[in-house]
Amino acid sequence: MAYQAGKNAKWYLEKYAAGVGKDGRRSLISVEHPNGRIEQTKGLIFKRYPSVEQGSVVSVGEKPVEPEKEMEDKEDIDWGRVLADSITQATAILTLILLIQRLD
Repeated sequence: MAYQAGKNAKWYLEKYAAGVGKDGRRSLISVEHPNGRIEQTKGLIFKRYPSVEQGSVVSVGEKPVEPEKEMEDKEDIDWGRVLADSITQATAILTLILLIQRLD
């Protein structure tokens, strides 16, 4: 894109990239200058965006992706074990019923 002297990284993002996307973070905007030096956005409330020189590369960091709770909680089901446990419980109940009937 065309270089404009005196403009910062935020200006370039808004002008040429339609701003920072929903997954991007303004605090993680950085500029890599042609000499390899990297500048990052500074400030907590009032942000100071890095300046851009001719040949610089502007990049935006992403928000950390939070794993879905549903996916964390779910484990693979071992159907063989489920079946074995069910048969064991059914056998125990039937045995108990037969023992009670024999006592009468």
